[in-house]
Amino acid sequence: GEGAAGGKITVQGLKGEGSKADSFILEGPGTGIKSGAFGLGSLGNIEVHAKTVSLMDGAVIEAGTSLSLATAGDIVIDANDVSISGGSHIFSHAFALDAGTVTITADQFSLNQSSIETDTSSPTGGQGGAVVLNVGSASLTNGATINSSTSNTGRAGDITMNVGSLTLANHSIITNSSSGGIEIEAGAGGAGNITITGNRVSLASGSSITSSTIGDGNAGLVVITTPTLNVDNATITTSTSGTGNAGSITANVGTLTLTNAAEIAS
Repeated sequence: GEGAAGGKITVQGLKGEGSKADSFILEGPGTGIKSGAFGLGSLGNIEVHAKTVSLMDGAVIEAGTSLSLATAGDIVIDANDVSISGGSHIFSHAFALDAGTVTITADQFSLNQSSIETDTSSPTGGQGGAVVLNVGSASLTNGATINSSTSNTGRAGDITMNVGSLTLANHSIITNSSSGGIEIEAGAGGAGNITITGNRVSLASGSSITSSTIGDGNAGLVVITTPTLNVDNATITTSTSGTGNAGSITANVGTLTLTNAAEIAS
């Protein structure tokens, strides 16, 4: 019916709940797991529990679409090793309400020429989904993107990364953006915050961490806490090109090194 909810999709091991499959592989354009529902029913969550998770060559995991009227489902990946490559994507989209949260827990995580994106274009304050990474080693390479955005009155979701090490290379991006219009309530229409906590954080070769707004909403905060922060020919920025304020940048570090025209700017 009009308000019927989409069903939950779960991938797990042979021993059922709490167990991990040996491997989970999606390969090829159009290959994927998708959660959707017609009308106003909430979209089902997607959960993947596997020792090894691989998305390759344009594969997708998608909760909702840019036309979804309902709240998008959450995406949860719990694995030892997660590899997303070759133009593959993880999406949580909502048109009218909140996008879902994407949560990845893994020992090793790599995002190569691929993306994780949450977004909403809600006109009634719906929020972009949060992105949460709890990983040992995280690597973003070759234009990889993690993005939470809003294009209307809703606030973009927060991006939170708890990592052992984080490396961005070859024009990879972690970004939180708002292109919303007039705010309908305090705090609406803004970009979310980016919070990174790890033992070592490195940005190189044109990569960036940025929070921006081009509307009335404020850009979010960028907070990085690490003993070692290296920025080499890369940037950490917050910006505004509208009436909203740029967010602040806080680096809680032991050693901060900037080289080769690297910038931290607000």
